[in-house]
Amino acid sequence: MEEKKASKKWLKTIQILAAYLVAAWTFLQFVDWALNRYSISPYWVDLLLWVFIGIIPSLIIYLYNQDRINKRVLKLREKIIFPLNVLLIMVVTYFGFGNSDLGATTKEISYTDNSGELQTQMITKEEFRVNLPIFNFEGKTQDGSKMWMNRVINNLLLLDLEQDKNITPATLGSIENITDKVNQANAFSDYYVDGEFDYSDSIYSITPIIHNSKNGKELNRQTFTGPDFFDLIDEISIYVRDNVGIVQEMRDQYIDMDIKDFTTTSLDALKEYHFGRHDIATEIDPTFALAYYFKSVRGTYYSQGQLEEQYQIDRAYENRRKLPLQLQLKVLIQRHIAYNHWKEAEELVKLQLEIDPNDIVYSNLLYTIYSETRNFDEYLEVTKARYNEQLIPDAYSVMQYRQALLVNGKYEKVIDLVNKYQSLLPNNNSVSPFKTEALILNGDLEKARKNHNKTMLFHPDDGYINDLIEESINYQMSDAYNADHSRFFGEFRSARAEQVVDYFEDDNIFLSYSSNQIIDYANMISENKIIFTYPENSFSIGQEFQKNTEGEVYRIKSIQYYSYKNPETFWFYKENDRIKKADSLLKASNYTDAEVAYTEAISKHPDHFYLKDALAHIKYMKTIDAEALSKQYQAISGTYGARKFWVEDNKLFYKLGINYKKELLPISKNRYITLSSYWSNCEFEFLDDNSIASFTWEYDHENMKWKKLDDANNYILRDE
Repeated sequence: MEEKKASKKWLKTIQILAAYLVAAWTFLQFVDWALNRYSISPYWVDLLLWVFIGIIPSLIIYLYNQDRINKRVLKLREKIIFPLNVLLIMVVTYFGFGNSDLGATTKEISYTDNSGELQTQMITKEEFRVNLPIFNFEGKTQDGSKMWMNRVINNLLLLDLEQDKNITPATLGSIENITDKVNQANAFSDYYVDGEFDYSDSIYSITPIIHNSKNGKELNRQTFTGPDFFDLIDEISIYVRDNVGIVQEMRDQYIDMDIKDFTTTSLDALKEYHFGRHDIATEIDPTFALAYYFKSVRGTYYSQGQLEEQYQIDRAYENRRKLPLQLQLKVLIQRHIAYNHWKEAEELVKLQLEIDPNDIVYSNLLYTIYSETRNFDEYLEVTKARYNEQLIPDAYSVMQYRQALLVNGKYEKVIDLVNKYQSLLPNNNSVSPFKTEALILNGDLEKARKNHNKTMLFHPDDGYINDLIEESINYQMSDAYNADHSRFFGEFRSARAEQVVDYFEDDNIFLSYSSNQIIDYANMISENKIIFTYPENSFSIGQEFQKNTEGEVYRIKSIQYYSYKNPETFWFYKENDRIKKADSLLKASNYTDAEVAYTEAISKHPDHFYLKDALAHIKYMKTIDAEALSKQYQAISGTYGARKFWVEDNKLFYKLGINYKKELLPISKNRYITLSSYWSNCEFEFLDDNSIASFTWEYDHENMKWKKLDDANNYILRDE
C-alpha cells in the first residue's frame, strides 16, 4: 500500500515537473522575444535559465512532500537543502553574471556632426555586438580579369556591415587552411565567414559560408547570383547578419545604405582602389570619396608629403556627403590631422569612440594622438579599458593593450597576458613569439632563449627575424652589453619622406616615435644596433646607428626584414636645432639668414648631403628674379611619361604616377631638389630639336655620392 502511494506521488511529481519545464521553456522563449523586441540584455535569458534549472532539486523535494510541507512541517534535511539550494543559485548567478550588463543593449550617444551641430544617436553597446572575422573568398572563375574580386569581397562586406552597430566585422585576409582560420577566429568570435566566387556568362556567383569558429564546422551557406556585383554584396550582408543572430528588429535600428551608393558604381574604379592605386580610381570616378580618404591616411601615416595629404583629404571632404555618417566623421578627423589640428582631432575621436568603441581607425587615431603628445599613461588606460570592457576581447584590443604595456614597462603583465592566450589556444603556434620580447625587456634572458628556440621550430620561414632576436639575446647576455640607451637618443629625418623618428627614454624605458604613427619600444641588439619586432606581421626592423669621423652618430641604416620578400633599406639623418632653424628659414623664404644658417650647419654636419643641396638652392634663388624663374618653370612644365610637372601659385610641382605631390626647388637652370624627399633630384636636358628630356638622380648612401640612374626608363622625353 505504501509502495503504491509512493508510486503515485512520484508520478504526480514528475507530471508537475514536466509541466514546470514546459512552462519555464515557454516563458524563456517569450522573454527572449521581448528582450530582442525592446533591446534589453539577452543575459536575462541565461540568468533565468540557471535559476529555473538550479531550483529543480528543491522543487522535486517540495512536490514529493508538498502535503506535509504545506502544513509547515519541514524535516532537518529540508531546512538545510532549501536555503543551501537558494544560496548556491545566488553564488552561481553572481559569478556568472555579476559583470554582465543586464540593462538595455543600447545607449544614447551625443556627438557633434561635421556641421558643428549636436546630434544624438541610439547605438548598440559594445558588449552586445557580434564579432565576425571575414576571410577572403576563394576564386573559382576561369576569367583571369575577375580574379581580383575574390580578394575584395570581404572588404566590401566589412564596409557594408560596419553600418550596423549590432556587429563588429573584421577582415583577416587570405588564410586558406581551416585550422589557421579557427586559430585566428576562435578566441574572439563564435563565427567566421569565408566563401567562394565565380563569374561566367556575365553573371556573378558568390557563396558566403558561415562557420563555427570553435571547430570550423560549416553552419550555413547560400549562393547569390546576378549581373550586378554590388547588389550581391548588399544581399550577402543581410544574409550574414540573419545567420549570426542579428534579427530584423535589430537591423532596423540602423541605416543600411547600398554599398555602391557610398563607394563607387564603377568596377574599374573599385579594382584600382583595391590595388591601392587611389589616383587612378578617382580619375575614373571623381566622387570616390573613400579613395581620396585612404590615400590621405596612407600618406599621413608614412609622412609622404603634406601637400598631397591635404589635397587628397580636401577632395574626400568635398565628396563626404555620399558617405555614411561614421565615414564622414573619419574624413573630418583625418582632415584635422592632415592640417596638424591635434586638439580638435582628439576631441572628435573620443566622441566617436563612444559611438563605435571597436572601430580600429578611431582607436589608431587616438593612440597616434597620445603618441604625438607623449601621453603614455592615458594610452595604457584606454587600451586596458578597451581590453577589459569586452566580454571576449578582439585581436586588435589584445595587441594594443600589449603594446601599451610594453611602452609603459609592464613586462610581467605582458608575460601573463601571453600565458593566458597560450592556455586558451594551446595549439596556436603564433602566440609564443609575443612572449619573447617581454622576456628580453624584463631581463629574463634564459627564459627568452628557451621561448625563442621553440618559436624558431614553428616559424622557420622567419629566418631574418629569428636571427635578429637571437642576436639580441646573445648580446644582452654577453659582457659587452651596454644598458645605457643615451647613445641612440635624438631625432632622425628620413631621406625618402618627411617622416621624423624620435628616440628617447621615458621612465627608463627606451622608446621610439615616428611622426603620425604609434609609440613603439626598442630593443638593443649590439653596441650600435636596435631592433623592432612585429610577430603579428612576420616583420622586423633592424637599425644601425652609424658614426662620422668625429665618432658622433649622424645617421641610421634601417633595414626592414620580411618573411615573404627580400629586405628593404632606408636611411635617416640626425637632426638638431641648428638644422631645424636653417630649414625653417628656407621654408619662410628668408634666403639671407638661411644662407648663414646652412653654411654653419654644413660646417658642423658635412655628411648631411642634403644641406649642401639646400644651400645651392638658396644661392641660385639669389641670382634669379621672379619673372625669369617663372619662365624657367614654364619651359619644363608638362608630362614626361608617368612624370608630371606643373606650375601652381608661382611654384613648381612634381608627381610620379600615383605617388605623392612634391614641390621642386631649383639649384640651377636644369636641376631641382625637393624637401619632401632628400634622396632624389630631377634634371632636365634641352635637346637640339627643341625637345626636352627629364631624368632623375638618386643619392648612394653607402658611397656617399649622387648617382644618375642607368635605367632606360629614367630618361624620358616630354610628351608632345
